[in-house]
Amino acid sequence: MLPLWRDQLRIGVSPHAIVLARIGKGLRPYVREQHIEPCPPASGETWQAALDTLAKLLSREKWQNADAIMTLSNHFVRYLLIPWNTEINGEQEQNAYVKHRFSKVFGPAANNWILHHSQTAIGMPRLASGINQTLLEGIRQACVTNKLRLRSVQPYLMPAFNQYRRIFQNESAWFVLVEHDKLTIAQLGRQSWQLISTHLISNENLAAELPVLLERHLCLSGIKNQPSQVFLLAPEHPQLVLPRNNDWVIQQLQPVPRFGLPIQTYALVMGEH
Repeated sequence: MLPLWRDQLRIGVSPHAIVLARIGKGLRPYVREQHIEPCPPASGETWQAALDTLAKLLSREKWQNADAIMTLSNHFVRYLLIPWNTEINGEQEQNAYVKHRFSKVFGPAANNWILHHSQTAIGMPRLASGINQTLLEGIRQACVTNKLRLRSVQPYLMPAFNQYRRIFQNESAWFVLVEHDKLTIAQLGRQSWQLISTHLISNENLAAELPVLLERHLCLSGIKNQPSQVFLLAPEHPQLVLPRNNDWVIQQLQPVPRFGLPIQTYALVMGEH
């Protein structure tokens, strides 16, 4: 198979399931294979059962010899906004500053995480993420062992947000991303991320919990002139009905379909890397 025409293997990794979609390359990409494999309950690290399930799946020939694009559930990611610091000079100092902030917030556990941070406009906070180093090494090893070229690994927040980035170019608003038992909530200004946090939620009580979490952020942020516009992406909850609330204008985003895959079950692998 010519490298130019290698298939793309879209992989979604969550505590509940591994989502795979093999996309044939060419002028009209199409789905060669698709599969969802449930993960057994975690008995140790929250990610270990998912990693073991992934390695077992990738050992099957039909998933090998492709370019891997991987999305990690927000269950496996810690986010932090890094304040702008005028005393930072250069990338090395910035990396050390990010590491210091993570250690201060998350404690010794952060010493075992691989940290990444976004570029930003001068004076604005940076969005940073931390992922367990052993998990990432296990993912890379599973790819190498099974003849996969790992082209990208990103937290679910980023490819999901990238589909709707244009919405936030000219206004301040909230972005809420919902997956199974997990909610990520962020506030974005016209130039940067302003707030971010993740929460365990009850799938059954999502409609009632969301306004409460928004109010909590409003109280804790201390930021004046908070936006009332909320953009909600909840592809696993197509029948979600939110209660009427005069304090918030909640618009449910329609997931962008890709490759002809069913949106509700394959949303984790549809984002823009």
